[in-house]
Amino acid sequence: MDGLTMQWDPCASGHEQNPGHEQNPGHEQNPGASSILEAGDLDWASFMMNETEGGGTATTVDHRYGADELFVVDKSPKRQTGEDQRDVVQGLTARVLNDCQVEDVVFLELLKEAEANELMRHVFLCFERESGKQDVSFDMCTWRSYNLALFVRDRHSFSSGLKVAGARSEFDILVALAQQALRRRQRRRPAGISDTWFLACTIDGLGIADSLKWWAPQALPTLDGWSSSSPLFRDTIPDELSRLPQDIEAIKLVSIASKLQFWLHQAADAITAGKPIENDPRQRRSLVSSFRTALGLNRFDEEIQNWMSHIPPPPGTQFTTSQYAMWLLTWAPVAPSRSSQRLKRKWASGSPEPNVVVEPNVVVEPNVVVEPNVVVDLPSSVSSTAAETDHQFSWNAGADSALKAFVTTIIQESVEIDQRAAARYGKEWMDREGIMSEEGKREVAAFAADKLDNLLTQFRPMTPDFSRCGWRWLHLAGVIKDRLGGCVVDHLVTTAEQVVSRPDGVSPLTYLANVLRSSRARRSLEKHIGPWLVARESGWTCGLNLHTDVFPHDFGQLPESTTSRQLLALVCWAAHWLKRGTIQLKKLDPQSIKKALALQDAWSVFGPVARFVRQTLGDRTFGQLIALFRTQIPPAAEVSDTQLMDCLLKHSGLSHGRASDFCKQFQLPPAPAQKRHLLPTSEMASSVEPHTDVVDLLGVLEMLLFAEE
Repeated sequence: MDGLTMQWDPCASGHEQNPGHEQNPGHEQNPGASSILEAGDLDWASFMMNETEGGGTATTVDHRYGADELFVVDKSPKRQTGEDQRDVVQGLTARVLNDCQVEDVVFLELLKEAEANELMRHVFLCFERESGKQDVSFDMCTWRSYNLALFVRDRHSFSSGLKVAGARSEFDILVALAQQALRRRQRRRPAGISDTWFLACTIDGLGIADSLKWWAPQALPTLDGWSSSSPLFRDTIPDELSRLPQDIEAIKLVSIASKLQFWLHQAADAITAGKPIENDPRQRRSLVSSFRTALGLNRFDEEIQNWMSHIPPPPGTQFTTSQYAMWLLTWAPVAPSRSSQRLKRKWASGSPEPNVVVEPNVVVEPNVVVEPNVVVDLPSSVSSTAAETDHQFSWNAGADSALKAFVTTIIQESVEIDQRAAARYGKEWMDREGIMSEEGKREVAAFAADKLDNLLTQFRPMTPDFSRCGWRWLHLAGVIKDRLGGCVVDHLVTTAEQVVSRPDGVSPLTYLANVLRSSRARRSLEKHIGPWLVARESGWTCGLNLHTDVFPHDFGQLPESTTSRQLLALVCWAAHWLKRGTIQLKKLDPQSIKKALALQDAWSVFGPVARFVRQTLGDRTFGQLIALFRTQIPPAAEVSDTQLMDCLLKHSGLSHGRASDFCKQFQLPPAPAQKRHLLPTSEMASSVEPHTDVVDLLGVLEMLLFAEE
């Protein structure tokens, strides 16, 4: 948006070099080497005390599970962890499938015979042209691959109620082609798997189902199951199943149940084989919590209680269901064999330097589009470890919550203003401002989640800098949560935690944003985002870093218009340095604090910065922001808002050169003039300076966006 450039005091000069900062080393997992049931030297009494679930909720078995099971698979010959274990070995995923009502309209009825034949032709062509370089795993396949295998197997059931001649033979031919593809890789088909699972895994390994949306009949990509990369795991899906659910929520639930069932099987096999545990049970806490939340308490508790009756916990312990699940899953690898092999190959290729992390800053990201009116805020010269110590020293949880709630309000209301502007001005305005359509956001979110899920197995151990994160990654994480739901975020975070440790205090969404920026998917994401945007400069390509110490833990998409982005960036920047200044100032004794405040005069090196922030945000929003820090410094009641900000910036460790460089790049128009108050109210007397306009940041934003009317 074109606007008048704010006048800037030329006394602010100099460009400070980026001093860099230390990186927190990652917490390396201890694989352990304990005996079978006693699990080595773990203090189980302490473990139970620390991990006890709150509330002591009694377990109630969902009586729906007592009904006849429609999808029951023959017992796998390799599962020998006890007698009569149908419910333990095979029941969870089948029960979830029963609970998920399959659509009344069979999805294959959407296809015409010619379209079905065309789909089959493409599958045959893909098998004929496969290069022989892709690997095939039979522990896991994607939802879309199993969907395609079921279509190939059962399409004869959906042609006017009549069997299509040769349909079964086509399936047999494809199975034979899959076996040939496997022989070219000098591998054999594993024993005990069905033709459908074998074909689905081969389709998945060869990537045949990955591009379904590009060449499948138009009706199929509208169903979530044909594009979903959610994993399904071996020995969990009933052979008698004729079709999978196509609803996105059902897909998430069945996939999670399949994963838990598979890992419990692996844990039982490891116990039977006398293998040592994989990890400390405490490292499974977030994993078990995610499973319990996603599946529901009744379903999760019933499944775990079944396992407890067959594989007892260590002698002398009385676990809750969550504690038992944490204990049992210590024997299970957290990824299928294909993922484990990829990780080992990746790690063996060369260990990264422990403190070297490539930041997604503009200077090292050649593909990032940098807005000409925004400069990246460089990292602080104070290490993150020191900052954490400062935080613990003098910044309480109440102040932190209030500050993040303030930023949350700014985000939410800015997004709503953008949405109203988009509804009023239409596509032309959205294109100009770099605002993506709802269809584009859902498509990009699904693509990013699928891409990251597939790439997590190729990650190298790393320790990202969680103190800051790029705007575009925080925005993408918020869009994934808004469009795909919290379950997808939980799944990605749980999977990523096995490779990239999540420090205490880092929220799942902020963690996901940092993992996204560290992945190898950037180039693919940029190519996928590009077709949905007209403007080259947008929040989807913005290289601006936001400080996460003032950013809310739970958030959705960020505002997308140019003015909204700049105003929110200025709020976060100011809040971070004000917080740093407050922490440093509170280290002084009361007399020194009074002296520091008393020395504020009409001019200082940070005076222009404080006045610029006040004029840009408006008096009301600026006053609300400063009030959050004024309460932390009692003597501050004697100075105005601008003077207090000046003082806090002096003590924050921020150089005036860096501050002026940051502010000079914001080509924001001044706050629109409002009716002047002749005299400030009593509430404003200590904070509102004379002869200023009392305006609100969000009012400023609305006036700027709706100025055309």
